[in-house]
Amino acid sequence: MQTATGPITGIDTYNGSVQRSGLYQGFRVLFDTYDYVALPTAQVFPFVASINWPSQINGVAMSSDHRWMVVTSIGTLINAPTLAVLAGFSSTGLPIGLQIIGRNHDDFSLMDLAQNWERRTPWARRRPPLLDS
Repeated sequence: MQTATGPITGIDTYNGSVQRSGLYQGFRVLFDTYDYVALPTAQVFPFVASINWPSQINGVAMSSDHRWMVVTSIGTLINAPTLAVLAGFSSTGLPIGLQIIGRNHDDFSLMDLAQNWERRTPWARRRPPLLDS
């Protein structure tokens, strides 16, 4: 495998594993106190299809097509159940969501939370404003 700066080395793999383990341990400590972690589903609202990806967010350059979605990789990296729920719409009718990460092996609790979210918030019953324009 190769990156923009050259081949991935054994040291690169080791360092990545150390970083992933640190992230996992950090979330394990968080889950000692909290049941869930809620994060945005993306750093930006949806954008026009002719753009491959946002070139920058708040003045920070996005170096590749996955950088603008990096927040969505956390659940995968820590091997935790993760789901997304609708959290509302922008003034122009674009959807925004939350991803909710649960404790490892606690999938049923996370699904229960999502079901309750859907019952108690108006978003699932509301027609997206974008469809009315």
